[in-house]
Amino acid sequence: MNPQLGGGFASVGGGQPINAPVQPTAAVQQPIPQPTQPVRVEVDSAPVTQLGQIIQQITQACQDKKVMGAVNVSYEHLVAKVAENDINSEVMGKIANFVNHLVTKNFNAANAVQMDLTNTEWSKHKEWIKGLKLLLKIAKDLG
Repeated sequence: MNPQLGGGFASVGGGQPINAPVQPTAAVQQPIPQPTQPVRVEVDSAPVTQLGQIIQQITQACQDKKVMGAVNVSYEHLVAKVAENDINSEVMGKIANFVNHLVTKNFNAANAVQMDLTNTEWSKHKEWIKGLKLLLKIAKDLG
């Protein structure tokens, strides 16, 4: 034992003894809890409601009931996807842009949105995207 260390203890600062080094213990790793279901964020479905109102107005003015029937079936698919929370906020934003362009009769911009949806979302949402193309054609024809 070293007498300068004070009988086996080292003196630090205020003269408090420090015991021999503590042996490290193994850290206990807690498992990271996994969500049982995916987290779903509700998106604002107002653009879909507004699209439905536009479809109703165009249906009354359109003579081609067969095409409007197809548009309405496509819209029902969209409503079902919204009810299942299967439309993300990015797609809903594109729908909102499409609706705004229809309201302002900016058919070229509406066509660009419809093409973007076709190019990026077709595999998941083709049932309702094809209705947008038909709706846009009729809206253009009605002016």
